[in-house]
Amino acid sequence: MNTLEISELWIKAFHITTTRDQCKEIKRYGLMDLKGVLTKDTDLKRFLQKYNVVFDIEARKLYYNGECVNLDYDKLIGTGKREEFLAHRIYNDSFCCMFLTEENVYNYGTGIHERPEFLMRLVELYPSLEIAEKVWNKTSEAYKIYFYVSIDQLIEGMFVKFESDYYKDLSKDQIIKKRLLYWAIKRIAYDNNEIRGFIKEGVDIPPSQILCYKKISKVGKKRALIFVLFLL
Repeated sequence: MNTLEISELWIKAFHITTTRDQCKEIKRYGLMDLKGVLTKDTDLKRFLQKYNVVFDIEARKLYYNGECVNLDYDKLIGTGKREEFLAHRIYNDSFCCMFLTEENVYNYGTGIHERPEFLMRLVELYPSLEIAEKVWNKTSEAYKIYFYVSIDQLIEGMFVKFESDYYKDLSKDQIIKKRLLYWAIKRIAYDNNEIRGFIKEGVDIPPSQILCYKKISKVGKKRALIFVLFLL
């Protein structure tokens, strides 16, 4: 592995989503983080507007049925208010999630194959939006989207946020290589191991990096797994 150049290394992964247009929007924009989805003219943004939910991402505001809610996370930290978690999700946890391995995506705790996790969080804030959650689930289809991602497109914490003495004398590239090798060995040893990753905030996965769009059932079925590394 010492001869591998990190800049030439790509990871094959997949993302689980639901769509009401057979992925046409993703084929146009690629995979975006949450802030991008709520800012651009997307199906989810228009869908929420039909239920009187409007986000002003730049101003950190949420408008619902004429009520203005402050989503300034820095001012909400520690308040215990219901909107604190929503603000955190948008402004501190906006990353697009991907799976490197996953035995059964239907076991993922937030039902991402049924509707956007973010929609679930909105219902927690406004229970009256449960009808919107049900409508999306009924009118959408679930997809597993396979794509390639470079190391530079991933959050650094996936690889180098370790303080163990084992890593103290290693370069950043060496740590990344060791983590990849560790995941591969762990995958072999524990067949049902889940490995997730996150794309950097503000980084889109363009359509050119997407391999295929696989429609999946909204009901649990046979396991699916993938963990492939290759050199450019």
